Amino acid sequence: LSRVRSSKAVMFLSRVLSFLQLYKAWSTGQSSDIHAPTSSCSVNDPPTSVGCQKDNATTIHELGLDAIARIFGRTPISWQETRIALILASIDAAGYGEINRLHLEFNTMEGVPSGQEQVDIIVKRFLPGPLTNVSPGSMEAVEHDRHMRAFHVEVSSYANLSGYFSQAGLAIPRVIYTSEARIGQPFTLLLEDLSPKFQRGANGQRRHMSRPEVSASIRWLAGFHALFWEDGHAVERGLWPRGTYWHLDRLGILEMESVREGFHNRYLSAHEWKRLASAASAIDRRLSGQRASVTPGQSGVDRTFQTLLHGDAKPENMLCSEVVDGETQCAALDFAWVGEGYGMYDIMYVLWGEYTQDIVDSYLAEYHSELVAKLPTHAAEAYTAAIMRQHFELCVVDFVRW
Repeated sequence: LSRVRSSKAVMFLSRVLSFLQLYKAWSTGQSSDIHAPTSSCSVNDPPTSVGCQKDNATTIHELGLDAIARIFGRTPISWQETRIALILASIDAAGYGEINRLHLEFNTMEGVPSGQEQVDIIVKRFLPGPLTNVSPGSMEAVEHDRHMRAFHVEVSSYANLSGYFSQAGLAIPRVIYTSEARIGQPFTLLLEDLSPKFQRGANGQRRHMSRPEVSASIRWLAGFHALFWEDGHAVERGLWPRGTYWHLDRLGILEMESVREGFHNRYLSAHEWKRLASAASAIDRRLSGQRASVTPGQSGVDRTFQTLLHGDAKPENMLCSEVVDGETQCAALDFAWVGEGYGMYDIMYVLWGEYTQDIVDSYLAEYHSELVAKLPTHAAEAYTAAIMRQHFELCVVDFVRW
């Protein structure tokens, strides 16, 4: 299992990479529906005005004008808040909160550029509701707890990694404000709106990335992985000990056990699924840096070649600028699943929509070149293209089971 490199495995890899629509339709992220404005008000509107009532739970009512004035250095004269998406609407129709765009307008001030008279920011309002009619320890309860932790990890990622991103020139949203974040409790993040510069993928739009966009995403991820190569401090930073949603913790085991006997679909036969399920534990151990089989007297995790993963590097979370002369830049969003692992899991997820092996190979070569150029000499020499390919194929065989 540690050497998934036979010609059969490569054929299998090429086959599963072509099933973009099936897997892109399944998302642990957020809805992409755009809704009408939830609130449009000014300082002169009475509190009972339509759209300005407190039960709308808009950011202005939640934080108060005084807090907004402290954040921006002046008080807005009007504002409009528009919903972009519900958080985790694919898990719960009511969502776990909402992502909005807050448009603020200010009086013109001497010495303030005219472009700063209007400001747009992104509001991520986490509103986890209580579980009802769910048994403790059930798959639904465990999944809920995992997402509660993920919201907190996102805040920790911004708090503890933003400085590294800035120094490395990796674009992410700037954090403007965060309320106190406690697991299971409501809190709010105010983030820089990147859509003016990175239009492609903004506002929750789903898309198949162009080749320049894929290359830009690979460059961003290579820079990210190089920053934390063999670092080993994820837990101390408040991140996941294992990055990504897809690993065999308690939830992963429950999900696998819930698959009925004889399961098959248009892509996997019952026999193929059974083989993948039987190998799942060994593959998961390898991806965590352990031996595929449990050997008495041997334990611990080998962090060689491991780094921090973004954990959810799908197109919706990789915004790109418009392509000019074949070039584009990208920024990353949504850091709820950041944790340790092999960087190939991020790359595999980005490349899931690529249809042919030669294109996949070219992107892998591009990633390897970008990564080793940023690593210390000894680390770059150790991480050969063959090792990278081995990790990639292992990640693919693991992911297709999901």
